[in-house]
Amino acid sequence: AIAIPSNIILTTGSESYVYVLENKGNAKIATKRVIETGNVSGALTEIKSGLSEGDNVIIENYNNLTQGAEVMVIK
Repeated sequence: AIAIPSNIILTTGSESYVYVLENKGNAKIATKRVIETGNVSGALTEIKSGLSEGDNVIIENYNNLTQGAEVMVIK
């Protein structure tokens, strides 16, 4: 099962979504990904659909993102 921090799940109406990082050439782009949530355990929420193993979910400054925004990764 895939689980992510509950606080990074954004909602609009009945739609839940997160932003994932995708490579577009040399750029890193935020892509909105609609998800279906499941059980909540502590601070984590199960993701039933919309994410795959290996997806890079953005967990910092996600509230300021828009679809297609270029982002800079700081490690």
